Amino acid sequence: MTDFIYKPLEHEYWVDGIRWPSVTEFLKPLNDFSKINPAVLKKKADFGKKIHRIVELEALGVLDESSLSDFQRIYLGHVRRWCDKSDIDIHNAIAEFPQYHSPLKFAGTPDLIFPNPLLVEVKTRPFKSVIDGLQLAGQEILCRENFGIAGKYEQRVLSLSEAGYKYPLVATPAEQKENINRFIWLTKKWWAEGGEYSPETIAQMRTWKA
Repeated sequence: MTDFIYKPLEHEYWVDGIRWPSVTEFLKPLNDFSKINPAVLKKKADFGKKIHRIVELEALGVLDESSLSDFQRIYLGHVRRWCDKSDIDIHNAIAEFPQYHSPLKFAGTPDLIFPNPLLVEVKTRPFKSVIDGLQLAGQEILCRENFGIAGKYEQRVLSLSEAGYKYPLVATPAEQKENINRFIWLTKKWWAEGGEYSPETIAQMRTWKA
C-alpha cells in the first residue's frame, strides 16, 4: 500500500518517503515575481490562502461567517453570486482534496472538483491563459487517475477581486488537449533532469507564453 502524506504548511507531497513535485512547482519558470517587493508578494499570497480557505469551508458547509473581516465578506459575497448566476451548488464540490498520480510521479490539490465533470481553480488575481491552462491540465490528469470521472472536463478559473469576479473558460478543446500534452512533457522532463529544469527546457516553456 502506498504511503501518501500531504504537508499543508510546507505545501509538500510525500509518496513512500520521497517528495514528489506539485502541479504548481512544475510551472514556476513561467512566473516572474522578480519586480515585486517580497513583502508585497507574501501579503498577496497570504490573502490568497485565506480566500481559498473560505471557499473550502463554504463548500463543506461549515463556514463561520462571524469570523470573517468585512473585506473577506466581500469576497464571500462574490463567491455566492457566482454560484447563483452559474447555477452551481458549491456543496456538491470536492474541495481541496490532495492526491497523487503514480505513473507521472506528481501530486496536487485541485480547488473545486464537481461531478459534471467540472474543475474550478480559485484565484485572487486576473486569469492567465498559459499558466492557468497548464495548471488545470495537471489537475485534470490527477482527477482522471483518482476519480475516474468519464467525459469531457470543463475547466474554469474563478478570478476574484474586490470589485467582483470573472469566470472564464480556460481553453478550447484543442487547447485543452495541447495543455495536457505539454504538462505530461513537463513531468517527464522534471524527473529526467533531476528535479531542476535545464535552461533548454525553461527556454522551451517560455515560448508558450508568446
